[in-house]
Amino acid sequence: MLSAWASAATRCCWRGENDTLERHPELDRSQQEAVRDVFASREKIVGIDGIAGAGKTTTLAVIREGAQARGGLGPMEQVEHLMGVGARHDAGAF
Repeated sequence: MLSAWASAATRCCWRGENDTLERHPELDRSQQEAVRDVFASREKIVGIDGIAGAGKTTTLAVIREGAQARGGLGPMEQVEHLMGVGARHDAGAF
């Protein structure tokens, strides 16, 4: 079981969340909730907690995919996306 945590006062809405989750029916309920919690947070850092084998890496890969679909994970990736330059990070790194 996974859990994502951030301040409840900093929640927002991100419209791409459902599209991202629809592309990944393999995620279990706790992974889906973690993805929703990360996309709903306005915090710059959100923790994801789970035991070994709970699916943290898989969940992070889905979050990365969703974030990249909306322009990247941070300011440099947004600039790279707009300029058509390749990402600075390898595909397996978050």
